[in-house]
Amino acid sequence: MPELSARLFNILDAKCAIPLGFDTQITPGSPDARLITMRAGGLALCTMLLFFGCSRWPTSYAPPAQFTTPSAPDRPVEVRLITMNHPDAPFSIVDGVLDAGTGWGFKWTLNRARFQLIARDLTKTDFFIRYGMDPRTLRDRGPVTIAIAIDGKPFDSFVEGVVGEHVHRHSADELTSQNVRTLDVSLTVNPPWIAEDGARLGIFLGAIGFVPRP
Repeated sequence: MPELSARLFNILDAKCAIPLGFDTQITPGSPDARLITMRAGGLALCTMLLFFGCSRWPTSYAPPAQFTTPSAPDRPVEVRLITMNHPDAPFSIVDGVLDAGTGWGFKWTLNRARFQLIARDLTKTDFFIRYGMDPRTLRDRGPVTIAIAIDGKPFDSFVEGVVGEHVHRHSADELTSQNVRTLDVSLTVNPPWIAEDGARLGIFLGAIGFVPRP
């Protein structure tokens, strides 16, 4: 290839005649010079085609290896506080609350109600209950005892005899755990108030669960 290229440049040099090993010289620009130039160009093209035609090229390419980042297991979602009129409240109420998930913020409980909370570390946390006492029912039955049990064990108990909205707290440090777990919470109100339809009602409940200690 280098010799061929040199010869081609010599042929195309317009300032000199090009010796080809014959007895005569061919003047640049003459028909013979053009013919030689065409033949040399064709030879160079054939050489290039032969070179590239012999090269081996892959007919297909394997797709790149796929790498999937390992995913960690989903962290369990904690449910520490149930607000009675929140749309998700019914998912954490086992039974004993009327019309939860909509409307006004306080809902009647029956004299027995059950809830499921999900939590792990309850250090520096209080069990929290926001409730209301209705004047008519309080007048009919007098002060009531509100008892809380967690996982079937007594946890807290107190007496309420005042009309209106109230908040009660009790330390929950003893319930802390190394793992996220479900806590079964039960609320009992005695004595119940007997409604006209025979329902045994407890208290107006606004929220129940665990909150950080102030």
